[in-house]
Amino acid sequence: MRLRHVTIDCSDPYEMATFWSRLTGWPISGIDQPGDDEVLVEAPGPVLGLLFVRVSEPLSAKN
Repeated sequence: MRLRHVTIDCSDPYEMATFWSRLTGWPISGIDQPGDDEVLVEAPGPVLGLLFVRVSEPLSAKN
């Protein structure tokens, strides 16, 4: 088994990925576009990337 990324639920994946890309200096995957339901921020190996996934419902309680 090999871990590839950490998955984060959010309402706007591209916006969140853009924020974290600027903060870390890591690029957004070249195949991802605004409006996509999943957006990957690619980290340099062996660091885990960040995968942002759209969810429609807001967080209702603490995880």
